[in-house]
Amino acid sequence: MHIRGSVAKGFLVALAITLIPITAVSAQKVTPGSICKVNKQKVTYQNKTYTCIKSEKKLVWNKGVAVVKLPPNPTPIVCSATVTTGCAKPPVEPLPTPTLTPTPMFKDGDSCSSVGQQITNNSGILECRYVANNRFKFFQLSLIPSAPGLASSPEGLETCRAPDMRATKSPGIQAIAYPVTSAAYPPSIPIAGNIKVAIIPIDFSDVPGTGSPSEIIDPEIKKINEWVKQFSNSKMTYEIQTSKNWIRASKDSSEYVWIHPGPVQQNPLPGAKVGTLRSPSQLAEDLMASAQDSFDYTNLKVVFFVYPKKIVNIWDAMTAFGGIQTNKGYIGVQINATGAWLYQNKMPIWSWFIHENMHPHGLAGHAPSDGSPFNLMTNQAGSSLVLDAWDLLILDWQIPDQFYCVSVGKLERANIKLSPLERDEIGTKAIMVRLSSHEVLVIESRRRDKWSSGQTDWAGLPFGFYGLLVYKVDTAKDSNRVETGGFADFISNPTVYHGSFSSGYAPQFDANRIIYEGETLVTNGVSITLTKSGDHDQVTISKS
Repeated sequence: MHIRGSVAKGFLVALAITLIPITAVSAQKVTPGSICKVNKQKVTYQNKTYTCIKSEKKLVWNKGVAVVKLPPNPTPIVCSATVTTGCAKPPVEPLPTPTLTPTPMFKDGDSCSSVGQQITNNSGILECRYVANNRFKFFQLSLIPSAPGLASSPEGLETCRAPDMRATKSPGIQAIAYPVTSAAYPPSIPIAGNIKVAIIPIDFSDVPGTGSPSEIIDPEIKKINEWVKQFSNSKMTYEIQTSKNWIRASKDSSEYVWIHPGPVQQNPLPGAKVGTLRSPSQLAEDLMASAQDSFDYTNLKVVFFVYPKKIVNIWDAMTAFGGIQTNKGYIGVQINATGAWLYQNKMPIWSWFIHENMHPHGLAGHAPSDGSPFNLMTNQAGSSLVLDAWDLLILDWQIPDQFYCVSVGKLERANIKLSPLERDEIGTKAIMVRLSSHEVLVIESRRRDKWSSGQTDWAGLPFGFYGLLVYKVDTAKDSNRVETGGFADFISNPTVYHGSFSSGYAPQFDANRIIYEGETLVTNGVSITLTKSGDHDQVTISKS
């Protein structure tokens, strides 16, 4: 019991010490190193806070830490008309949050006000286009349209291959019907397989080339190869050789003006001069001799001379087929060359090159409607640089079911989804209706797409353009290079008024030849309606 009492007394003493208030301790003098009684106890003395710490076996006060006193917050002076500096502006009442007017959400089929207007949405693009009765409405378009596939024809393609029925075949008009060999003279260049082409960059002592000719040539080669692959359906390829360096001609540029077989094009450029006029074969033989160490002319079918863009003396672009003596022997080639005319007008070089080559490949071209912007063979600088369905048929470049074919006598109501001729996709590209022994009606879907979207310095079809084009082929007509009356003619719709269409390097085009959604053209016993449009054109045909 005595031990228990001692322990209890000790506990009470310790508890009393720990409960001593800081103010009581702080009233005593505290010096660093002096004895304290409670470990970690803190006291404030003369603007310092001291802590009781253990030093060896004793409890002592540490050196202390100065107490920082913050100055009292002054009462702010509020700005007024007489006090403008050193004062606080009165609090500004927050403005009420404005109520936002939501942007109208347009959808497919809604009316619009400006053809070509586009709105991006989650499904792709809404585009404003013409429809029947001169109305405008939005069409929902996909960023990457799905190919529609091929429609099976009621009859074989041979039904729609009206033969060449010309009583007289002009030597200057190549094939207007299948086969391509049906013209007065056979093609000079094959239409299938690998065709060897030399694109030779030529400069002159008076017009030296600057930079690498690849800057001019490479983009053109890319376009040429893409076009040939798509429209020949890979049945033909161009094997192109070229040079990354300019090759110097043996004479100055004035000596390379060619004798044009047609109307002479006067050079309008100031300071232009002309030396001795020579034939395309003579000019090509001269230039190919200068380039023979850099090129292989074996089995060559096409040669294309590319001059510097600053050329002045050579205005007219050269094109002709001729025989040439080379270091590989005598060869017959298609001869092409640029000129200031192409450069000054900023025309697409690749499409001019292909157009000129298609003639020795066998196409008459220049119909329907010579100068029309809707076919590379009617206008090499048009807005839609495609090969139309009839020309594809002449060359036999189509794939099975690419054209829907039926004779008018067996025509029944049918709905066909057409793929635009300009787009690189598998789909039915045209509807053909055989009307007689020498007549065929052709229906095509057209719009702004891969081969009609323009390029630098050259506009394609405008945004919002779409529709059907219908033309009649008459293989008994020995005529082309005319606006109307050729072996193929566009058909105008007398029930609509669309005015005229102008685009690119082309004459005014009768826009009543274009069929918009909701419109019907009745011609030659056939009714043609563009029922629904969007990524593709849904067409209904029947007997009228």
